[in-house]
Amino acid sequence: MEFNVPSLELPFFANLLLLLVLARFFGEIMERFKQPAMIGEILAGVLLGPTILNFIHRTEELKVISELGVFLLVIIAGLEINLDEIVKSMKGRNIIISILAFFVPIISGFFVGRYFELDVMSTIFIGLCVAITALPVSIRILMDLGKLNSPVGQKSSYF
Repeated sequence: MEFNVPSLELPFFANLLLLLVLARFFGEIMERFKQPAMIGEILAGVLLGPTILNFIHRTEELKVISELGVFLLVIIAGLEINLDEIVKSMKGRNIIISILAFFVPIISGFFVGRYFELDVMSTIFIGLCVAITALPVSIRILMDLGKLNSPVGQKSSYF
């Protein structure tokens, strides 16, 4: 079932402001339900994007700003992580778990791509996208919960 919702054409900064305000609003709602704010922020993007309301379209400007945001998020997380704690906890099973946490999504993406009969390079690309995008989301949720420097946070942010 497909809905035809008219597009709301706003200047780029108006779109960005609308997205930020709604993301913050939905994030606050999720926090009141004891959920990570990122869930509400993602819901705001889905709501405003072409999937539901079609208010915001993926433009080159929005793509650059979103990539910059992910870049800054990973840098901030790197500044907050205690490297000595990571080195101490990189023993035995912990290093194996962190390696698996990176390679399992790559392998899963590869098999999903093969299921859809994509070429090998496309399937590897899908796997890498899944593996790489999982890290910033995990880091953001751990930061929101104040658990980035906990043993779980240290072990899940090796890569």
